[in-house]
Amino acid sequence: MPYFIPCKTVNEGNARTGWRTRAKRIKHQRVMAHAYTDLAVPSVQLPIVITMTRVGARKLDSDGVPSALKAIRDGIADALGIDDGRDDLIEWRYAQEFGARLTHGVRVSIQSRQQGEREWTTVQSTRIDDSPPLTPLARKIKKASSAR
Repeated sequence: MPYFIPCKTVNEGNARTGWRTRAKRIKHQRVMAHAYTDLAVPSVQLPIVITMTRVGARKLDSDGVPSALKAIRDGIADALGIDDGRDDLIEWRYAQEFGARLTHGVRVSIQSRQQGEREWTTVQSTRIDDSPPLTPLARKIKKASSAR
């Protein structure tokens, strides 16, 4: 059940912004991830594998991808009602793709995992030229977060 979360992600370790800007960006990412996960995933049966693929105009270095997707990870875990630190229930995988110039977001895929299965894979980077448009809910969330 893949879905797309339209929000810009940056490597938080390299971002040189003030604390208010950073807090606003992280809150926006977490709210967007929570809302889209609520809409796309009615229920899951644990254990699961969640693959988050960052889509952006530039690639981040390998240690920057998990840092950039931390708020998205927290929002997904909030929506599913589980602790994101439970490695026995959730396996988190990270990847990244090139997108069109102004295309930003995260493609999320949630799959069930068989008991005892723990497979680490490398995802090839590809280029995509289109992304899904913002839904009315996403526009409302975006408008609400920018008003604050």
